[in-house]
Amino acid sequence: MVVRSLGALVVALVVLVGLFLVLRPESHAAGPRERTFKVSVEDGEMVPRELRVGEGDRVTVRVEAGEPVELHLHGYGIEWGAGPEEGAAVSFGAGLTGRFGIEDHRSGEDLGVLVVGPR
Repeated sequence: MVVRSLGALVVALVVLVGLFLVLRPESHAAGPRERTFKVSVEDGEMVPRELRVGEGDRVTVRVEAGEPVELHLHGYGIEWGAGPEEGAAVSFGAGLTGRFGIEDHRSGEDLGVLVVGPR
């Protein structure tokens, strides 16, 4: 009887250790990543409308536009232009967390948002 109970205890312990090893959460958060977005601006609409990254990520935004635009990423103070003749790209480190509007300074329209989540 004691041997059978001891055997069941060993089996249960092995199962629990195995489950822990398989299901345990990561002990460290993923580090910064390279994030590249291809964005189009047509008729005052940006697609995709929301760009989502993590704090510390290296972000590149490539823009193609059907008409000239002067983009401003609020909070980061980054401005760049694009037009039908040529696209444009901007790269930066996502050091600030929060929601940051992307505006066309030519029209004054809010085109989209950059969301930077904490790491």
